[in-house]
Amino acid sequence: MRVKNLTWYTSLDTILLTEDALENKAFAPCSKVSTSSMGWIKPLDGESYIIEQSGCQVIMLKIEKKHLPVCVVKARHQEMIERYQAREGVAPHRKIKNELKDDATAELLAKAFSKYTIVPVVIMNRDNRILVMSNTASLAREVIIFLGMSLAPHKLNIDLPRTELDSVNVFTQWVTDGAPEDFSVSDKFLFQNIDGATLSSNTIPADDDILSQAIENGFCVESLKVSWRDLVSLKVNGSLTLSSTKVIASDDAEIGDEDHAVFFHELGVFLSWISAFLDDLVAAMGGLDKRLVNSQNTRVAA
Repeated sequence: MRVKNLTWYTSLDTILLTEDALENKAFAPCSKVSTSSMGWIKPLDGESYIIEQSGCQVIMLKIEKKHLPVCVVKARHQEMIERYQAREGVAPHRKIKNELKDDATAELLAKAFSKYTIVPVVIMNRDNRILVMSNTASLAREVIIFLGMSLAPHKLNIDLPRTELDSVNVFTQWVTDGAPEDFSVSDKFLFQNIDGATLSSNTIPADDDILSQAIENGFCVESLKVSWRDLVSLKVNGSLTLSSTKVIASDDAEIGDEDHAVFFHELGVFLSWISAFLDDLVAAMGGLDKRLVNSQNTRVAA
């Protein structure tokens, strides 16, 4: 399970996963009239929906989405309208048109191309975190919403990480004054100002006066590429999502080619650094928002 992108959340409660809860929301393919479907699957075609490793739980969501361009539906709908008019001698009224459109959509859905996505999710109750291995924030939200539905009636009390210091201001300080211990900043970062205008360091030499001029003109560092403890390199965004993760030193020589061996090796490598990295990242941001920390402590005490 090689992780490249992830969105992480902080949890206010211990998340109690059960096999029954996930099986009740197991994946089923799209029906003839649906455009999307999602549900939990058993990793590596195993016997369980939940993998336990290093004090964490790993589950996987499978998503099917059918690709059906609007222009294709529109063209088929028009063909049906013309056939109706030729057969009946009159143009169809609105109700008939709507029925024909439904027929065209159903007919084309049966032939539509399906795209499948599998999204691993790691539950880290010991750290009050949920990690969603998604390349977009919108997909991560879909996964979290579905997880909440799966655990109902128990409420999923989670939120995106909120820190005491603004991450964008901290990143800007790292670029201008240097990163804290254990972090090093590359020359790959993205500037953005309050109006949404962007400026990439790819087009600017790192020692160029344009960098300081951009900051003076109100540009801040929205994302940057860092390395951590010489173990991993990755891109960190202003929302503290991670992308393009790469383990700098990993010995894969002895793991073999079996899917199970590769999966558990990569999962073990990921779990060996992610908790400490997020701890250091949050600490560099001044810690979690005190209101969130107090809420977590209150719930634990209760």
